[in-house]
Formats: sequence, C-alpha cells, structure tokens
Amino acid sequence: MYVAILFNLAVVTPVFAVDLNAPAEKTVTVGSEIARGYTAVDHSTDRIYDLLDVQFAISNRLATEKERNTDTDAFYLGAYYNAWREMKGLVAVASSPQFRHLNSEEVLKESDQATAVFFRDFRKEQAQLHIDDATFYQAVLPAMPSANPSFDVTETAFKEWDAKVGLTN
Repeated sequence: MYVAILFNLAVVTPVFAVDLNAPAEKTVTVGSEIARGYTAVDHSTDRIYDLLDVQFAISNRLATEKERNTDTDAFYLGAYYNAWREMKGLVAVASSPQFRHLNSEEVLKESDQATAVFFRDFRKEQAQLHIDDATFYQAVLPAMPSANPSFDVTETAFKEWDAKVGLTN
C-alpha cells in the first residue's frame, strides 16, 4: 500500500530542469517605478511623526536609491509625490492648535519649505516624463492605501500647491 502511494506521488509530481544560470527577468515599467518610489517613501517614514525625522528618512531613502543606482525618473516621481503628500499632512497636523506647541515656528517653516521642494520636484519629474495628472494618479493608485483621496481631491490639491509654489501662469 505504501509503495503504491509513493509510486502515485512520483508519477504525479513532474520534475523540471531549470538552468540556474539563466537570467531572471522582471519587467520594469514607468508605472511600476512610480509605485516603487511611492512605496519606498511610505516604508521609510512608517511610524515616524516628527517633522524633521520624516524629512531625514525621506532624504536617506532617496540617497540610498541613488547610491545603489536603482533610481529612475519614474521612481523619483512616485517618491516625490508621496514625500509631498506625507509632509503636507504632517505639517497640517503639526500646525493645528492642539499640536502647535510641539514644534517651533522655525521647524514648521522649514518643514513647509521642504514640502514645497518635494512638490516642485514632483512636478519637475512629471513634466520630464510627460505624464498628466490623471495618468499619474492611475499609475500611483495601486501603491496607495485603500483610504486614498479621489482624483478630484488630488487634482484640487495639485492646483492649490501649483499656485502656492508659483507653478501656475
């Protein structure tokens, strides 16, 4: 009986010869790089709430990607977008009356300026890649958490920040 079971397993389980020296291929797309950049910033800032620590974590992650030569324009597009998004939210919370006492005016101002730089860099990468807002939003959507803003909310925020940093005509 045991021999029959072992024989059946041997017959059912096919064995394939694999060339271990064959190159492994992974298709890298603009969309996958945008998502990778977004996720990289997300992971580097996970559970960090201090404004200066978040800026430091983002800068370190971008430097690491550059050092490893794994940075692409599309990676930066996703990374700068999420850096702007993260900082924008943290600065808004830190500036609120209940948390304002935790940060000096200087830290809030520096953080707001860093947020503006991330937004400008995001828009610069977006222009270089010729990706409009709607296409970008569709590319980054899979990397975003399920509680993501609608495109209308995102587009409104883009317009507000375009005006804030002087990118509108």
